[in-house]
Amino acid sequence: MDLIEEVGPTKTVWDMRDCYEKLLKEFLVNISEDYDDLLSKEFMKVFDRGRCVEFSPVVINKFLSRSEEPEAEVE
Repeated sequence: MDLIEEVGPTKTVWDMRDCYEKLLKEFLVNISEDYDDLLSKEFMKVFDRGRCVEFSPVVINKFLSRSEEPEAEVE
């Protein structure tokens, strides 16, 4: 919670009455073991309060209004 308050990622925390550290930890725990298995029906999906939500780098970058262009590798 301290990090959220310090950095202020307002676009990453929304539609919540109060944001509690325990809730954030619960969200991370609800990422399935098959998250990265292309053949799984839960591929790139997580469960948040009983809802299945698509969760991928593309979705995150789009929500944060970040470029979808590939960036050069840093050596």
